Amino acid sequence: MSETWDLNSNCYGYAVKIKGCGLARPGGVTRLAHETDAQYAERLKQGVLADGGDRVSENAVMWPAIPNNASGNRSLVVMIVGKNGFHFLRRERTRIKGPKRWKWKQGCLDNKVVTKVDDVHGTKTEITNTNLVQFINSPALFTLSNGMPNPKVAVYFFDVNSWGFKSGSI
Repeated sequence: MSETWDLNSNCYGYAVKIKGCGLARPGGVTRLAHETDAQYAERLKQGVLADGGDRVSENAVMWPAIPNNASGNRSLVVMIVGKNGFHFLRRERTRIKGPKRWKWKQGCLDNKVVTKVDDVHGTKTEITNTNLVQFINSPALFTLSNGMPNPKVAVYFFDVNSWGFKSGSI
């Protein structure tokens, strides 16, 4: 598994439909040396809400439950907060055949939309609601590119306007 953990990541811009290679950070938040993991996660959550304004709301469903749908004409987005950074995924609003997939972008160098990950057997597996909890709880997801662990701190779901945030809001 090669999910990108970063402090400035394209996954956030993709999830909320704002272009910006590696510059998208919820509320411009950076980790402060003195803050707890919970404070860091809360500031990131508040950053998403501030960036989106009336185009975003926190989904009432609490992790590890997964919302069935976003409210109204909105897309469902998940923010996974690690001790050092974050990762965002957006669920498809519609799909002609099969369950809706969770998608993300890896960052600036590889601009492809990712819908599948390698499982323990090297098989490409789509991320759907059925295996999202397993994906998020995977130790491989919480390993930094340098091989160091990046423990999960929090998981939040957001309902985001299907058109995304206002241009230039992040």
